[in-house]
Amino acid sequence: MYGGLTASWGADIFGKKRSDADAARYAALGQQELAYGAQMLVAGDIADNYFKARAAQGRLKNRRPNRYHFFGGWCATSKVGLRRDMSAAMK
Repeated sequence: MYGGLTASWGADIFGKKRSDADAARYAALGQQELAYGAQMLVAGDIADNYFKARAAQGRLKNRRPNRYHFFGGWCATSKVGLRRDMSAAMK
């Protein structure tokens, strides 16, 4: 024993050590695939939300204004006709 390094050797007659090494390697690969799956899930969510936001922007850009400004406040289009009728009746 030099410098705290030891070595041992054992016969692997039935392949247990090899199968243990294979199991450890496959477990590590499985964990890596889980990480890749999580990355794909996040990327898919980002893309989905991006396209939803772009669609919302397009809908806002193409919509017609449905509000009118009256007496320092805002009024919906449905009330515009009512106010016109009331003002015409008062004349």
